Amino acid sequence: MLCVQDFINHLRVERGLAANTCEAYERDLTHYWDYVGNEGLDPMKASVDDVVSYLAYCRRHGLSKSTVARRLAALRGFYRFLLSEGRVEFDPCSLLDSMKLPSYLPHVLSLDQVDRLLQAPKTDSPAGYRDRAMLEVLYASGLRVSELVGLNVGDIDELGFVRCIGKGGRERIVPVGKKALDSVDAYERWGRGR
Repeated sequence: MLCVQDFINHLRVERGLAANTCEAYERDLTHYWDYVGNEGLDPMKASVDDVVSYLAYCRRHGLSKSTVARRLAALRGFYRFLLSEGRVEFDPCSLLDSMKLPSYLPHVLSLDQVDRLLQAPKTDSPAGYRDRAMLEVLYASGLRVSELVGLNVGDIDELGFVRCIGKGGRERIVPVGKKALDSVDAYERWGRGR
């Protein structure tokens, strides 16, 4: 499984993928490695049929289509990496089509629900000021939750911009509104010090 670790290191270091993505790919490839081992197959000499059998095995064992699609993506990247490194002579995923997943419209909150959510934290405690500021910034900026929790107070400037680190470690600057800035200011005054 050394080649799996080499691939994961490649994803982290050279491709700059997020830690969660790397961990998911590592779990997927470990599961694949276990499957081919139990079937008496050599993953370094896998055929198209071996990969198809593995994906069918995943579906038979109740994995969702999106999970199986991610596993196929992990295998594609893994075998492409091995081929580029000269560790395998054939990429068994090269002949497979990507799995097409249905796209669904996201469920959105009504204006009343958004208002109730933003008003939910009570500002009678430091945690309430913090929570209100977090929700206001989240709503005003469209940040991911992982980006929000990685912010420092200094990442929000008085002009109304947030500097955050997004997926893959990429920095981005996002505007926020006055109400969110006011909530951050209230948190700094009455919540953070306590």
